[in-house]
Amino acid sequence: MNLAALLVGVFAFLLYLAWESHSLRRQRDTIALRLSVTGTRGKSSVVRIIAAILRADGRTVVAKTTGSQARFILPDGRELEVPRRGPPSIIEQKRLIKLASRCRADCLVAEVMSIHPENHWVESRQILQPQMVVITNVRPDHLEAMGETKAEIAAVLSLAIPAHCRVFVPEKENYAPFAAAVEQSGGELIAVPPGLAARLLPPAPELQKTEFADNLDLAAAVTSHLGITAEIIWQGMRQAQYDLGKFGVWRYRSPETQKTHYFVNGFAANDPESTWQVLAKAREILPAAAHRVHGLLSLRPDRGDRTQQWLHVLAAGAHEHFGKLYVTGAHAPLVARRLQSAAARPAPAGRRSTALPATPGNSALPSSKKVGILKGKTAAAMMQTLLAECEDQSVIFGFGNIKGTGELLVNHWKAIGEIYGL
Repeated sequence: MNLAALLVGVFAFLLYLAWESHSLRRQRDTIALRLSVTGTRGKSSVVRIIAAILRADGRTVVAKTTGSQARFILPDGRELEVPRRGPPSIIEQKRLIKLASRCRADCLVAEVMSIHPENHWVESRQILQPQMVVITNVRPDHLEAMGETKAEIAAVLSLAIPAHCRVFVPEKENYAPFAAAVEQSGGELIAVPPGLAARLLPPAPELQKTEFADNLDLAAAVTSHLGITAEIIWQGMRQAQYDLGKFGVWRYRSPETQKTHYFVNGFAANDPESTWQVLAKAREILPAAAHRVHGLLSLRPDRGDRTQQWLHVLAAGAHEHFGKLYVTGAHAPLVARRLQSAAARPAPAGRRSTALPATPGNSALPSSKKVGILKGKTAAAMMQTLLAECEDQSVIFGFGNIKGTGELLVNHWKAIGEIYGL
């Protein structure tokens, strides 16, 4: 290739980039309100709740989630699967803006999908450019990309704060990097107090059972700031539709054994801190007779960092809070062997996990029997094996990862069980 041809190619590429930038800016400017949701956990739920409230207020809304199920949510509430030919990419957010512009949306609500710091900056400041950013929480996950301490993780999340932006964050999650980023960008930081939704809205015990209070507080803070009335906020919250990763409890009575079992979906919580919160919420709903909780840890082959995180936490003593712990998915034999070894000896003083309250009767099994590998080609086969070992009124708590086996199990639970307590 001669120099002239190379220069022509480079010039053509630069023209394309200029046209792409102009097209994105023109489409983005047609959307009056752009709002992004970042954080570790709860992003998809908050996106769905805020979008539902905005629709209830009569606005034309396009939203996108990225968590358990990547979806475009259209102005009429219908959902389209986000097409992917490879791994998730922040380029999807360009398609979101194009879709919102084509739908003549006046509101866009986007879940931030970046993990690596450089992607956070590009996704938020170059592509989405939101006027409002919601930060759900700061939890230890994606440790290799985001850091191991909450301060380090908050610093990465703060990269999603563009200039002159209004930022909403729960008071208890208001880490120093957020205030520094807002001050530097000339924006406004709104620390959302706990219990805001409960004080603002009519009594709604069904919402409090199905959704975490922090998510409701954030959605109420954002939408009330937009001038939406409490009645409309309450209506929108009740109309929100959720994805497969949503917390749920199902009751199942086996026709063969006549035993009753309860299935709890905590798969999408991912990190230990969020998982224990899901289990605590489930215990508020479950009947007193359902005191024996068995853990079902689902592992992913592409999330070795998360497997290591769970191995560390469970080996440090958290396994003692389950009657029995079943492990399934990638590296299950290796993980089970290490946990069996840890279960065979008491955790040293000071290392035992205290994040999860103890459940009476959960430590009755001998150490060698507490950890097992769950195999099966189908979710039905796995559950048949598991339930054969479980007593009446037992609880199966699924956690670790929703992708893969977790998704199959939740779909199976929904098919054979009935929603309980929600």
